[in-house]
Amino acid sequence: VFVWGVLVGAYGEMTTTTPRGRFHGSMTTVPPEYDPSKLREQNATRVVQMNATQWVKWRTFNVTDLFSGNPPLQCENFKVGEKRTPLNYSLQYKYRTGGSWKTINESLILGFLGMQPLPPNDMFFPRTPLGIPTNNYVLYSNYLNCTVFRIPMPGQGGNHCDLWMANMTVSQEPPKICSDKFYKYCNTTQKFTVYFP
Repeated sequence: VFVWGVLVGAYGEMTTTTPRGRFHGSMTTVPPEYDPSKLREQNATRVVQMNATQWVKWRTFNVTDLFSGNPPLQCENFKVGEKRTPLNYSLQYKYRTGGSWKTINESLILGFLGMQPLPPNDMFFPRTPLGIPTNNYVLYSNYLNCTVFRIPMPGQGGNHCDLWMANMTVSQEPPKICSDKFYKYCNTTQKFTVYFP
């Protein structure tokens, strides 16, 4: 029971039950980012190919600007730039803090990190201004205007989520299936609205 409570607290609702273990009757619950049956809606390459400015609409963790007195970041957005190699892209991360905009140029890696293969739903990049690159998993995308990510935030209790909206669709409500996936897969005890027009 304790393990179940920890899993649900870290991942939100679990969705898939698959046979595992030595006994044919034993079942294990798989978090959505590790569930192969969901790969059609979790393709990181297709998210990159959306060729959009991706705005963070909601997140389940707090991000502040340490250099400006810790105000929360607003209007965070990401734009994939040039393809440097088949698996490495430039990534521009912008956000507003206080009354000013800040821009950070980063790298986004898909497919392989050095010699180690990455899952097809993994987008390896630093999610926060002072963060190190991490494995950020696509949990769901409609490949048009809405994507839900699993974001590792060890300093804030482990796994969290982002909901990104493409271009100016961020000023609208997310498509129902996308917001449903966010609430189903993510622990939304805290939900920060990041986009303020």
